[in-house]
Amino acid sequence: MKFKLSAVVIIFVGIFLSCNREYYDLPRKKIKGPLETIWVNNNLYFDETEVTNVEWRYYLECIAKKYGKNSQQYHNALPDTTVWLDTLNKNQALVSLYYRDYNYANYPVVGVTYEQAIEYCKWKTDTVIKVYDNIKNKKILPKKITFRLPTKEEWQLAAITDLTYQTEPYGYENIISKENTCKVVCKEYVTLFKSNSSEEPKLCSAYYGQRNRYNLYNMAGNVAEMVAEKNMAMGGSWKDTFNECKVTSEQKYTKPASWLGFRCVCDITVE
Repeated sequence: MKFKLSAVVIIFVGIFLSCNREYYDLPRKKIKGPLETIWVNNNLYFDETEVTNVEWRYYLECIAKKYGKNSQQYHNALPDTTVWLDTLNKNQALVSLYYRDYNYANYPVVGVTYEQAIEYCKWKTDTVIKVYDNIKNKKILPKKITFRLPTKEEWQLAAITDLTYQTEPYGYENIISKENTCKVVCKEYVTLFKSNSSEEPKLCSAYYGQRNRYNLYNMAGNVAEMVAEKNMAMGGSWKDTFNECKVTSEQKYTKPASWLGFRCVCDITVE
């Protein structure tokens, strides 16, 4: 199983590949921003995956170290694992396993609120800035860096890439790969591509499947992704139909859910 390195290690690796002007004209797949972000346009970078359980657990470790596990700050950051009780089969096992078990380490974190996602973005910004402050060669670093949720417009730009809504509405040239697997983790994924068609639809690792043309994973399906516009998510999820996973499709939410996650974007000011 593939595990992400700790956030601290990724920061130091990412620093020396990030934000330097000489990288801007390289092929998109080689343009790496801080914390494994990928350049989309102008000074905007996207996380290559949805925020994962292991990343959220590291975030909680940092809060615990600063404030303690009995603090209000730590309590406020805990995901709601009971969201799995709202699924078709009221999956009690995932209530205890999904967030904590190593088998789900690189799966998207779910059960988080819009406000929790915003706080995570702020923490991520502060963490990277603190590391940058300790780098002596400031010339290779950006002047300003901010992590946040993408706007609906930014999210759609990254999802559709250089394709068109009319001919490739999911952001992929072909929704079925040459290996006869589905590139979108959605309700039909189980029906069409699993031997046990009675199996309840479920999500996959944040690294599952093929990247889109901007090298981003799961912009369609897996979990719907919160955007800056509150109560709106994009991309569809494991519980949705193909049609609900189109780049233009919106999902509404009012509380945490087992089908709802997010990814960060990064604004960079170079000069």
